[in-house]
Amino acid sequence: HVKVSAGDLTLIDEVHSGRGYQSHYGTRLHFGLGSREKVDSIEVRWIGGQVDVFENIAVDRIITLIEGQGDG
Repeated sequence: HVKVSAGDLTLIDEVHSGRGYQSHYGTRLHFGLGSREKVDSIEVRWIGGQVDVFENIAVDRIITLIEGQGDG
């Protein structure tokens, strides 16, 4: 469960991993932020229940979030 907050915008999505016949669910999420210039926070609720918060993330890039390495 991933919650992205950028100014007045809050977006929520989930990673659904697994495989099916000739298919694969990827682990990459994409969030469209419009004209917002930064992400205030990304909150990740990992499958084991731990919650990490990553703050002040620049936009227009691919980032990798690692469990246990959040800012708060």
